[in-house]
Amino acid sequence: MKAYRPELSWQHAESGLVLRSDDRRIDVPAALATHLAAAIDDPRDPAQDLLIADDLLRRRANSLRACARRLTSEISTCGDRVSDLARQGIEHRWRGRRNVRHQLADAKAEFRRLLAEAEHTSDELHRTSGLIDAVRRLVLDLDHDEGLLGEAARGWRRPSTQPAWVTTFNSEEEFLAADPRRATRAVWGGTIADAEYFGDGWRRDDDEPLPELEPPALTGPWQLNYLPRTGEIYALRRCDHLPEQVWLLADHADDPSRTRSLLSSLGNRRREPNSLLLVATTMHAAFCPASRRD
Repeated sequence: MKAYRPELSWQHAESGLVLRSDDRRIDVPAALATHLAAAIDDPRDPAQDLLIADDLLRRRANSLRACARRLTSEISTCGDRVSDLARQGIEHRWRGRRNVRHQLADAKAEFRRLLAEAEHTSDELHRTSGLIDAVRRLVLDLDHDEGLLGEAARGWRRPSTQPAWVTTFNSEEEFLAADPRRATRAVWGGTIADAEYFGDGWRRDDDEPLPELEPPALTGPWQLNYLPRTGEIYALRRCDHLPEQVWLLADHADDPSRTRSLLSSLGNRRREPNSLLLVATTMHAAFCPASRRD
């Protein structure tokens, strides 16, 4: 693995777009090259260009998933209407059947339209997911250890799923109410977490990209906190497009000096993808008793 900052550049060859990394020459898949040409106004910095491409593609994938969920609901509703009208056509006397038949024909046409749109959305999502995989394979194949792509590669090698040992709460308010030792009274009279703050912007793929930020948004919606009184480390998700959530990452961090040192040492890894999971696994390994480890 290269431990220095490599020289990266784009090159156009007869075979298509090529990414040069020092003395290496990597052919860019044709579909990804087409996307890069369309998405990046002036491709010059491969590291920045690839991260922007990944961000834009994930925004597109999120939009398509939302569209797929909407279509699933509409297809279900429309299918119920088709069934209801078909039943009415059987039950109505002959004078009302003509009107019902017209309504049934319209409902069936709408049902077919929705099915076609859902199929197209599924195809687009599959294509977009393939492009995301292509971007990430390209970055991982470079095997860089420094710079933006080194950070991205380290983060993309981590799983983004919630670890089995993490306990979740629907809000910080719920989390604090579950154990009164976690809270303290603020000077203005309200209840707040009796916590030490270890930064915002911790990342997890499943919660990104953040719609309100321009790509590539190398930041996430998670805040990291430490409760010395209870020996707990928790993360709080706060953003516009997702509900608030708390992850309890560790509950045996009873050595404040060691805990602060570990959390501080991870601070410069915050902008890596899935940096929240880096904290989760590091704290679990450091503080979870061996008999309780998953």
